[in-house]
Amino acid sequence: MGIFCRSTKTWSFFAGSLILGVLLVETGYAQSSSGTLPPGAQEAMARGLAAARLQEWPLAIKYFTEARKAAPKAPQVIFNLALACDKAGGRELSAIALYRAYLAADPGANNAAQVQSQIVQLEVKAEADITKLIQKVKEMSASLPEGTIYPSRSSIYHTMASAEMGLGLFEEAERSASITEEFRDRNYVSIFEARVKAYDLEGALKTLSRLHDTEGNFFRYESVLRAMLRTEQFQRAKELAERMKEIAEGMRDENKKASAYESVIHALLGAGDPAGAVGVMAKVPVSARPAAYGSISQELLKTGDLSGAIEAAAKAPEKDRIWIMLEIAKAQSKGGDTSGVAKTLGLCIEAVQGIGNESDRLAALANISRRPG
Repeated sequence: MGIFCRSTKTWSFFAGSLILGVLLVETGYAQSSSGTLPPGAQEAMARGLAAARLQEWPLAIKYFTEARKAAPKAPQVIFNLALACDKAGGRELSAIALYRAYLAADPGANNAAQVQSQIVQLEVKAEADITKLIQKVKEMSASLPEGTIYPSRSSIYHTMASAEMGLGLFEEAERSASITEEFRDRNYVSIFEARVKAYDLEGALKTLSRLHDTEGNFFRYESVLRAMLRTEQFQRAKELAERMKEIAEGMRDENKKASAYESVIHALLGAGDPAGAVGVMAKVPVSARPAAYGSISQELLKTGDLSGAIEAAAKAPEKDRIWIMLEIAKAQSKGGDTSGVAKTLGLCIEAVQGIGNESDRLAALANISRRPG
């Protein structure tokens, strides 16, 4: 790839052993999308191009950076700075960021495909370089005498695990974490979270199995389960919910246990298993059941199980019950079940009688008056 110059408002790519492997077009500088570069940017650009001719990359970077300060959105300035960083060596991450900024500034650039290809090459090179560096540090760490206080072998492997995790090398990160005595569990939790974020859910569960904090793992399972539901892995989510139920059963703290069971119920509902959710309900404290029944009723309604929805709604709090019953009545009305609508609205009126606050009761009656059909 070559320096961006104005003559044809395009990029010129040249072969040979000259600067950047290119010849520089001498007729000026490219126009930015917003017009001619401001004078300060033009002067800095000229100096940057002069430094590039001499292959003085640090100096070219300095002047192209000055040009970018004066014209931060000009594609040609961003590209020349990216290219100088690329050619300077050891600045792959900066070059990648700048190439991406260039493509964002000029999405329709003629050389977009070439720039994207160069980004991929630089990313691979950066990953390879970092991996080699990590391996060298590991080798040096292995040679440290036992009992070295600073840097300790454990702290070095902790750092290595974090670096490998950042590169997505989760298996390698786990191996490094297994050596870090004082940081081991902290690293495992970080690796687990990174795997969930990357939707490596089976890997996340594998990492979690290394942690022996059973109750803590329960709530970590929730993040895996949510990711499974987002990716429509419903059967796998059901299996995980069953595992969560087993953990909940072993909890000693009653408040934590109640919260855990509620999480299992919502997990089963999300996985499309309202019957399984109802089965767990018996384990939930009586005081917490009404709200859970409201959720179950809504899920049953979504599946078209209107009789099941009515049965569950009857156990929900009055305010929730009325709203859900009205939704059920709408579904019955659409299906032409006029007698069902009448019965359901009758249940709504019964629920209104249980509302203690008069204003809430009147509001509920107003909602019922706007009944379907």
